[in-house]
Formats: sequence, structure tokens, C-alpha cells
Amino acid sequence: MSLENKINTPLLAFVIKELKEVFPPTVFFATGFNLIVYTTNLLLADYLLSFGSFLVATTAALVVGKAVLVANALPFLRRFDTAAMIHPVLFKTIVYWAVVFVVRFLEKLIEYFLAGGTFSGIPEYVTNHFSWHRFAAIQI
Repeated sequence: MSLENKINTPLLAFVIKELKEVFPPTVFFATGFNLIVYTTNLLLADYLLSFGSFLVATTAALVVGKAVLVANALPFLRRFDTAAMIHPVLFKTIVYWAVVFVVRFLEKLIEYFLAGGTFSGIPEYVTNHFSWHRFAAIQI
């Protein structure tokens, strides 16, 4: 067996294993995200508006699917795995919700800073220009 075949075989096996692991959560999130985009676009069609694209929703599903796999590998999230089913489900839901909240909030702050915002202007931005209704709807 040549050196090239020895290198490609473990690499190919690793890539196939990763794809098999990421496929189910990605399909789940892609279905959910695209349904959200579709129903939102249906609601906005009367106003001749469009909310988002299916490509963006599918790309987000790829990222979230891999992030879920990475999070599930953390020992911190396995704290209640031996308890009754409701405990790990609630614990992981709360942890995922909190992480998504913080990341989405930081994402908006980064957009604010890229638009020329300053640290002293954060309170004014959050109270006057931040769309809390949209943020809460997406968070839910």
C-alpha cells in the first residue's frame, strides 16, 4: 500500500464519521429554520416584503448542527445524564438557551461597534435602538 493510500484512508474514514454524526442534527435544524423562513415569508407576502433566504437558513443549520455536537461532547452537559429524563432535558435546554442568548446579544453589540459605536453608547443603543421584540421572538 502506498503512502498516499495510508494517509487518505484514515482521513476519509474521519470525514465520513463526522458527516454521519452531523447529518441528523443538521437536517433537523435545516427543516426547522427553513419552515420559519417559509412561514415568515408567507406572512409578509401581503406587504410585498421578504424576510430571509433559504440558503441563509440552511447555512445556519449547518453551523448550529455542528455546535450542538460540540456542546454534547462537553462533560459539563452530561451532569444529569443518569437522572430522570426531565432533568437532563431541562438542564440542556437552559444551558443552550443561555448560550444562544449571550451569543446573539454579543453579535448585535459587534454590529454596533462595527458601525462606529462606543462603549459609553451601549446603554443608549440597547434601550433605544435594539429591537427587543424581534430579539425575543427569535430567542423563543
